[in-house]
Amino acid sequence: MKKRICSMAAALTAVVLIVHGNSVSTAAQSGWAMENGNWCYYDNSGNRVTDEWKESNGGWYYLGGDGYMLKNTLIEEDDDYYYVNSSGMMVKSQWKTILNEDREEDEPEYWWYYFRDNGKAWKNTGSNVSLKSIKKADGTIGRYIFDDEGRMQFGWVNENGEHVPEDDAYKEAVYYCGDNGDGSVASNTWARVILEDEVDENGDTLVQWLYLGSNGKKITGVFRTINGKKYGFNEEGEMLRGLYKLKTSGSRIEGAEKILEEDDLPENDDDWDVYYFSEDSHYGTVQTGNQTVRLDGEKYSFTFKSSGIGMNGISDGNVYKKGRKLEADSDLKYEPVEYDGKEYLVNTSGRIMKNKKNLKDGNDTYYCTDKSGVVTYHGEDKYSS
Repeated sequence: MKKRICSMAAALTAVVLIVHGNSVSTAAQSGWAMENGNWCYYDNSGNRVTDEWKESNGGWYYLGGDGYMLKNTLIEEDDDYYYVNSSGMMVKSQWKTILNEDREEDEPEYWWYYFRDNGKAWKNTGSNVSLKSIKKADGTIGRYIFDDEGRMQFGWVNENGEHVPEDDAYKEAVYYCGDNGDGSVASNTWARVILEDEVDENGDTLVQWLYLGSNGKKITGVFRTINGKKYGFNEEGEMLRGLYKLKTSGSRIEGAEKILEEDDLPENDDDWDVYYFSEDSHYGTVQTGNQTVRLDGEKYSFTFKSSGIGMNGISDGNVYKKGRKLEADSDLKYEPVEYDGKEYLVNTSGRIMKNKKNLKDGNDTYYCTDKSGVVTYHGEDKYSS
């Protein structure tokens, strides 16, 4: 039988014996006896009982290795954990804070335990995390994670049910369990993570948003509609903001790379799609329709379908490349753009110039186009048929 005793008091004062209620009763020959200010228990052979539970008036008490009744002590027996209070009685159906005597770095000064109606502490018993439902003082039900020693976990917790202490713990973690004084698993809510030592592309302190689903797990690698609005999350659970190129499969997001400059935009034959997630009032939501996006200080026009995917190809008299509307430089006025092996002439607003003859750009180059806007002639001289 495996036993471990963890005393919670540096010095114990003598407890006055009261013979009624949940107190210990005595017997003349066998049973309970007071010796040197401590209670012990003798069996029928007159031997002091050690390392064993004994019952009195409905309460259970533990006799330690020296035969004396333990008080304020965490007891491990057969891989289960129990606690006896200042009267020595087994604690049941209640929370207890217990001093962390072997405290290591990033561990709390006290651990929280919950002892069930059989006196055993809730603990994790397998390789998978099991959430324990426990009624709070206000009558609501909270869900909690305990490790294999019965200690309530808090903060960010990984898939093995272990607390992750690092500043960017959310990347490795699966659940968020509040601080050490709470511990209940957060669900159906947003989590805001401030990374004090990191900055975003604007030089501001980096803030990440994550969403914790109904099962308490953070949402990862997926599109998810929350309160009627569609969001995207990468594999680490970070809500996407800004312009991204994504690899998707249905609602799954299998790859996500942020687009910060024009050179980051994918080509037409790349297997990436471009999405824009609001950075303004509709923070993080998938955007549709016409959008103006700033990349490396320059403004670009984009159009996104109702699904959020960037428009590609020719639509409404414009040429789109992975969502970006191809427009002529303001100094040039007109500019040829390539799509599907053909060159189309567009103006500064991106409009395709159809059936045009001898349009002159800012470099004094002349262009002619057919009825589709495909360039049929360009040169320094006007075209004459």
